[in-house]
Amino acid sequence: MSSKKHKNSPDNLSKIKFKNFLKNNISLISFVVILLLISVAIGVNHFKTKLQEEKEQIVYGDDVIEMYFFHLVTCPHCIEQKKFHKVLLEKYPNLKIIEYDMANPASREKYLELATSHGFKNIENIATPTTFIGNRSNIGFGTQETTGQTLISMIDDENERISKAWDNSTMKTTVELREKSSVVN
Repeated sequence: MSSKKHKNSPDNLSKIKFKNFLKNNISLISFVVILLLISVAIGVNHFKTKLQEEKEQIVYGDDVIEMYFFHLVTCPHCIEQKKFHKVLLEKYPNLKIIEYDMANPASREKYLELATSHGFKNIENIATPTTFIGNRSNIGFGTQETTGQTLISMIDDENERISKAWDNSTMKTTVELREKSSVVN
């Protein structure tokens, strides 16, 4: 007896039927795949919108420090700095990190505005990550122990500038306002 499979064996018939199914239903399969991709894109966009809404609902006081963070999603140094942002936000409740993806043309406009106001000589050479806090800026990110400490120093300098201009009779801290808003909610 031969060990070859016959043309009409159950395995071969199943493969032939499957190939015919794919061939005859390629437009239907393509349509279903496209629908799935669109559904995933809508879901991701909805998730991003929810996160943005949550960020906008965070209460800040007169002591808010705005940190402008320019990045690319493909930049490994940007990814490392974003991880460090969690440490910064825990240490500084008054820190508001405003992120700009440099793949977006509107982000480039904001970058050029800040780079010009911070005295960058060649504003056309954009490097990521670039961070602006107060009147200081930093380009790149090494580690938490190196660049991380530079960012902390920048935030501390901005906190000091704010505290020198502080007026207890009219100004409220972020922590104070958050405590009040949590009692109301």
